[in-house]
Amino acid sequence: MKNATKSPSGEHEAKYPLGLRPGADYAERIKRFRVQYGLTQQARADRLGVSFVTISRWETAQSKPSQL
Repeated sequence: MKNATKSPSGEHEAKYPLGLRPGADYAERIKRFRVQYGLTQQARADRLGVSFVTISRWETAQSKPSQL
């Protein structure tokens, strides 16, 4: 496999720019978007129909939003 490294589990993983896999920076992107539009976690949560705790967990990478 071209441009691949072996992970600790022994599987091959492709190399990505900056060492980030797609979506690896999701927490930072979620927060950056919220702050850019001047929203509080509560305001963002209200618009998405989730709790502010959910937004907080997304922004701290404790959990991920589900894919739609």
